[in-house]
Amino acid sequence: MDHRLVFLKENVVDFGPTPFRFFNSWHNMDGFHDLVVNPWNSVEFLDVNSMLAFKKKLQVLKSSIRKWNLDNRSFFKTEKANCSSVIAVMDVLIDSGVASKEDLFLRQHLVKKLTDILNSEAKDLAQNDKINWVVEGDENSNFFHGILKKKCRQKGN
Repeated sequence: MDHRLVFLKENVVDFGPTPFRFFNSWHNMDGFHDLVVNPWNSVEFLDVNSMLAFKKKLQVLKSSIRKWNLDNRSFFKTEKANCSSVIAVMDVLIDSGVASKEDLFLRQHLVKKLTDILNSEAKDLAQNDKINWVVEGDENSNFFHGILKKKCRQKGN
């Protein structure tokens, strides 16, 4: 028997499920308030221990938010691609001089929609970076040294 394989199998670490992260940009999305309020009010756990009932309600809420987030991410991905392709078509119409006022208004609406999606993604990425810095920031890790190297390159040192 190969001792190296046994050693590797014994040192497998399971850190549990992925942590739940709540992004601030979700507050601005349509229907998020109802998504939180409806499951919270609809589920009633009658338990002797009120903390266990509270925990169960949070678990139900977490699963509904995760499903909503998964659906939203795929929706925004297709929406972003659709907006970009229609804007490209509109640009061709405008450049050729055959665009109507309705086309211009449609393009303006799509640009605003695309900008909103990109801003929301940028906010989520910034919040995720802050979380990563708190978790891995000041440790002697590859993440920390990568940040230092990036800062040195930006300064020109």
